[in-house]
Amino acid sequence: MDSSYRKYRYWFTSGYVEEDALDDLRKIQNDEEEIEDRFGKLPDFGTAGIRCVMRFGLNGLNVYTVRLVTQALADVIKESGEDYSNGVAIAFDSRNHSREFAREAAMTLAANDIKANLFDSLRPTPELSYAVRHTGSIAGINITASHNTKEYNGYKVYWSDGAQIDPDLAKKISNRMNELDIFNDVKWISFRQASTRGLIEYLDKEMDDDYVSEVVAQSVAKKAVAKEGQYMTIVYTPLHGAGYKLVPRVLRQIGIQNVITVKEQMETDGNFPTVKSPNPENKEAFELAFQYAKANNADLIIATDPDSDRCGVAVKHGEDYVLLTGNQIGCLLLDFIIKAYKDEEKLPENAAAVTSIVSTPMADVICEMNGVKMFRTLTGFKFIGEKIKEFEATGDYSFLFGFEESYGFLKGTYARDKDAVVAAMLVAEMACYYQQRRYTLYQALQELYKKYGYFEEKVTSIEFEGIDAQENMSKVMEALRNDDIDQIGLKVLRVRDYLKDEVKDLTKSPFDDPEPESTGLPKSNVLYFELEGGCNAIFRPSGTEPKIKLYTMANGESQEEADALFDLVQGCATAMLAAGVEGDLEGIKEAGIPREPEEEIDEAVGEAIEEAVEAEAAEEAVEEAIDDAVEEDVAEDAVVEEAAEVEAAEEAVEAEEAGAEEAAEEAADNEESRVEIAEEEAVDALELARRELEAAEAAILGMTSEAEAAEALEKTNRAMNTAVEAEQAAQAAALSEEAGEVEAEAGDIAADGEPDGDELVEDLIKQAAKDAVDGTQETGFVIVDSDDPGSDFVLVETEQSRDGMEIVRREESSLKTREDGSIVATETVTEEAASADVEEAGDEAADESEEAEASDEPVDDDLLDLLMAHSYKKN
Repeated sequence: MDSSYRKYRYWFTSGYVEEDALDDLRKIQNDEEEIEDRFGKLPDFGTAGIRCVMRFGLNGLNVYTVRLVTQALADVIKESGEDYSNGVAIAFDSRNHSREFAREAAMTLAANDIKANLFDSLRPTPELSYAVRHTGSIAGINITASHNTKEYNGYKVYWSDGAQIDPDLAKKISNRMNELDIFNDVKWISFRQASTRGLIEYLDKEMDDDYVSEVVAQSVAKKAVAKEGQYMTIVYTPLHGAGYKLVPRVLRQIGIQNVITVKEQMETDGNFPTVKSPNPENKEAFELAFQYAKANNADLIIATDPDSDRCGVAVKHGEDYVLLTGNQIGCLLLDFIIKAYKDEEKLPENAAAVTSIVSTPMADVICEMNGVKMFRTLTGFKFIGEKIKEFEATGDYSFLFGFEESYGFLKGTYARDKDAVVAAMLVAEMACYYQQRRYTLYQALQELYKKYGYFEEKVTSIEFEGIDAQENMSKVMEALRNDDIDQIGLKVLRVRDYLKDEVKDLTKSPFDDPEPESTGLPKSNVLYFELEGGCNAIFRPSGTEPKIKLYTMANGESQEEADALFDLVQGCATAMLAAGVEGDLEGIKEAGIPREPEEEIDEAVGEAIEEAVEAEAAEEAVEEAIDDAVEEDVAEDAVVEEAAEVEAAEEAVEAEEAGAEEAAEEAADNEESRVEIAEEEAVDALELARRELEAAEAAILGMTSEAEAAEALEKTNRAMNTAVEAEQAAQAAALSEEAGEVEAEAGDIAADGEPDGDELVEDLIKQAAKDAVDGTQETGFVIVDSDDPGSDFVLVETEQSRDGMEIVRREESSLKTREDGSIVATETVTEEAASADVEEAGDEAADESEEAEASDEPVDDDLLDLLMAHSYKKN
């Protein structure tokens, strides 16, 4: 950490770093882990150059690291002894900062007196490869991260043959990078100075025209296109990248009249706004293209990645579209090119195809059955480029076609890198070729399987995380290499260790073959396990990312057989890598051994037991959660109980109303008896309502929120009001001279269910005064629900005076419940106070209500308690 922190501080004291970079670095000054990650080392530089996240620091791609690697390249160029007078070609793609990084590279080269042949705008990667050869440049630089997500960018280096640099050159550049001081040892001049000195020249449309001519020259089915091109509909998307201009141009130039572009993705945008990842290997990247294809009944879809060196294809099948794998596209094109040349008797006798060791074995079968020589190389199109160079030098073979399973294809020798532009053209021609024979591309693929056998392949990437990722990957590869793996689902027959440059034949005794064979290829950290039945499992660490790639291959006489063998090998191989990721290096070998059914049953039982234990623990957790939720459950029960109690109160009131009606009828014969009975029944009903009210209030106190309390309060208020009115009705019956009036009153109550709020307020005011006169109540508070839309509650306070019982305060308040469940009082209106004490209490209540209204704060607990009391007598 000390070393990383010193390097971090150096960026602040060097005097070379711009303020925007320093502002970004200040944000991590207290984050030791981030400082270690950014300044612990330089980006890894390999045969594919650099590919990493764009960020400030040593371990990221930014203007300072771009200048550093360019300075290292300039030094290696000068030390090579080769002629560099024609300069270095520089291209860039649509990624964020790509143009800026390309200009920085040009300025650093110019500062070292090396001319930069800079493209004036973004171009496909294969055009850079072509431009290196076409301009006679000693090297090429391409600023791209291919199909990675938007956070990434990269720096690729090509040599004078147009292919990416070999491992020896990559090592020289990497070593030189680590020798240089990132600021003091890097030369740089301004763009204006470099241009003035003639050290920066632009490559423009003229280079495009030359490149397109070379691409179109690779056409092999002109007659088929001439006949079917007008009927062929192709949807194309560049995925916001460099293919947006040249791919549609080439397709239309060969005669495809209906080229529909995905409008949203024709815009060059380094944020790739319409896709998660601009990778034509992923189905997700085709979502918009699928919509265009279905709307236009297209025959196929073609997609290219941001630097337009990889080409993905989806073909129509019924009403839907099927995304082809890189191996399927490669085999279709290889077979198609051979057929097209044979049709015109143009297939060279020494025709040769080239693919990588991790690509499908189906390609070997196709070549063998058609008299074409197949060559295998290490992964990386630069090795295919080297084979092309070798063929041209010796004349032993004519290069026919090259491909990799990772969606890279090339026909022709004008470039030495995979080319999505020529691939798109060949796919379109192939579609016309088969359409002329009444085949779709999907049907053509099925015919290939019938002819050459059924093959199933897949690439799986196992990622390693943390600063020790590379070290852990190395340990896993060593475990795979040294543990004498003899099974990966199927029996291992041979092991090719490309790092040790040896092939072990496990079917032979060590005494039969003491000397291992050579792989015949340069050393590379790849382990290739040849299994029974022609199946394979290959392990290869990525050269640019912290992950190990697993290539699983299987074949059979039917698709079902191929799938079954694939599943067996894939399952065991991924289990081996999973053990390695977990640090269980000793378990890697065991994970490759397929288990017998009994073992699988035992494991299933074990897993069932573990699941049962987990279920028991989960049950305990649920019980705890239930205990924690008791209050909520009680509250729910209280709501139910309160509803039942309110219903009971309503039933009591109904009973009282019935009793009031009966009393009215009996009053005609015996007024004294009627009044007595009515009074007793009213008293009983009122007492019952009050008891149930108390129970309801107790339930309300158990509520978990003020909102629930307010709702319950409203219901109980209505029950109480009805009971109070029933009592008034009985008293009115005793004072009334005519039983008919009592009967009408009881009938109104029975019909309405509850009285009008305003009338009840006035009656209660009068009743309070009357109670005071009769001596039944000295002072009191009564809160009733009001139907008046301006108020929810009316508070009436009475007090005994020399002149009798007087109303000293009448207060109307509105309540509302906020979204969080709290209750606030609004629009409180208070009318006069007869005594200082009462007036003071009224003022306090009014002040709190006004404050609550002004601030929209919850009602004070004391005021809320007052509002929740349905009657209260003062001593």
